[in-house]
Amino acid sequence: MKSAIHQHTNRLVREKSPYLLQHAHNPVDWFAWGDEAFARARAENKPIFLSIGYSTCHWCHVMERESFEDEQVAGVLNEHFVSIKVDREERPDVDKIYMTFVQATTGSGGWPLNVFLTPELKPFFGGTYFPPANRQGRPGFLQLLRQIHEVWQTRRGEIAGSADEIHARFEVASANANAGDLLPTHEALKNAGDSFKRMFDPRHGGFGGAPKFPQPSLPSLLLRCAKRFHDDEAARMVLHTCDRMAAGGIHDPLGGGFARYSVDAEWLVPHFEKMLYDQAQLAQLYLDAHLVSEERVIRDPDSSSGKSLGLAELAPPNSFPFDPFHFERRETPEIELADSVKCGGEQLIRVVVTRATWDKVAPKIRSKDDVKPEAVYEDLNIAEIDPTQDFEINCETQLVTVKDGVNLPAITAFRLLAAKLKRLGRNNPILLKDCLSGTGFQPVKQTPNIDQRSVPLEPKIALLRASVVIGSLLADGIGDAILIRGEAGAGQSLRLAYNLLQAAGCRSFKTDYVACPSCGRTLFNLQTVTARIKARTEHLKGVKIAIMGCIVNGPGEMADADFGYVGGAPGKINLYVGKQAIKFNIPEAEAVDRLVDLIKEHNKWVEPESPV
Repeated sequence: MKSAIHQHTNRLVREKSPYLLQHAHNPVDWFAWGDEAFARARAENKPIFLSIGYSTCHWCHVMERESFEDEQVAGVLNEHFVSIKVDREERPDVDKIYMTFVQATTGSGGWPLNVFLTPELKPFFGGTYFPPANRQGRPGFLQLLRQIHEVWQTRRGEIAGSADEIHARFEVASANANAGDLLPTHEALKNAGDSFKRMFDPRHGGFGGAPKFPQPSLPSLLLRCAKRFHDDEAARMVLHTCDRMAAGGIHDPLGGGFARYSVDAEWLVPHFEKMLYDQAQLAQLYLDAHLVSEERVIRDPDSSSGKSLGLAELAPPNSFPFDPFHFERRETPEIELADSVKCGGEQLIRVVVTRATWDKVAPKIRSKDDVKPEAVYEDLNIAEIDPTQDFEINCETQLVTVKDGVNLPAITAFRLLAAKLKRLGRNNPILLKDCLSGTGFQPVKQTPNIDQRSVPLEPKIALLRASVVIGSLLADGIGDAILIRGEAGAGQSLRLAYNLLQAAGCRSFKTDYVACPSCGRTLFNLQTVTARIKARTEHLKGVKIAIMGCIVNGPGEMADADFGYVGGAPGKINLYVGKQAIKFNIPEAEAVDRLVDLIKEHNKWVEPESPV
């Protein structure tokens, strides 16, 4: 295999750090942290541009694509600065020094950490992510470089004096911090807790708005304030935050853990990145919350009591296969579900609806429609079982499900049912339900009885619950038919069922689109472009197309898309097949046509039917 040919190679190619090696082919003339770079800065009397990050940092990659791979930006850096790249995981000492400076001077910090230094390594200006052009109150990086160069040329003495003063103040502060084991005063802790309480979101929990981070150290401090100052309000804020995070999309019910943040204020849409330091702190936070509330806070979305039983208490280990990245169905016999509709065995996973839903949607369904109900729940010959009790199944070709009203979360109940069937040596096909209440309603008050329902679920919550419950069970390999009752709208519940089956890789009925998380970097009008692409491709069945606003989200967040339409630069589009970029810098006006050509080249295209 031939090695890749790179247009640029800098001295970082000699480094061992994965993060530094990622920048080895930037046009920027990078140095690693060391005497060679420092000597160059002193000899040429140039300011140092120090950029610190790590290999899995999302915004580090964004800034690399936008700025450090840009020839114009590289030209300014190479001519007027000595550029140093540091891996914070390799040099946490360097990161700590300059992060302290940025946090003290800007009020916030993060990565990438970008700091301008004198040749004596004294900082005089810094920040985190800088966009390529002015955006949302952040200065454009190229403009910033030019301004700093001009100030360095015309007011170097002032910069040096300011840097010396800042350096002296930090030395004094550091000496004071190490002077003794000083503890925060009672008043300081109380003021900190009151400050955090003012940031609380009473509806969705958490502190601050979108994008919303868990910030586990903040609620942990509030819990301690609640204990020390007998502040019940602070405790309720933390418990509500833990509850909403656990029920939201930021919590991964399959792989476990929490995403780094949600892009909205509702904890609904996660940024698909998990940090080990978050998981460690959140584990401690939820343990503390458990001690305060005497409840299990992380629970199945269908549990209203918060005291859900775990399967480990009810069934032996390895009772059924579970791999969230590999779908493998239970072996079941094939049975007749309805006229000309079979399930189980090698049959498709079928979509069952209630009689009420059937009456609403059936008159509108045409025989050639892909989204249609396949059986009516009330007409099925089905055994409804309470898996917490002993039971017997005499007929292996009878469809089974969990009985409504069982006081277990839906996921736990169906896993227990599958485990007990296996123990009995039975392979009956299973009908999955998204809830065990008989309706898609939530309780007015939380009570141990999960069947007391009177308030319709919000559509987002109904969708989230159905996705978590049905998706988790399908990932387990459990389920031969599904029934959605949480979504109030008949048509919406039917389409949701098919969407879940396609997302789980069980059925294909439409073109699937992977949505961009819209992190603010989007290089084109996402809604307009998505509408144009759907107008050309929505008749394709089983094809997955990713529409991503920037190149960072190309290979990183396209999941298992067949084709990708990704913003590469302003007005330019890159096209992907899978995670491999195939065509580059296509003018946006031509890109949809070129995407269709690419689909045709890979024999995934069919002509749409002519309208009747």
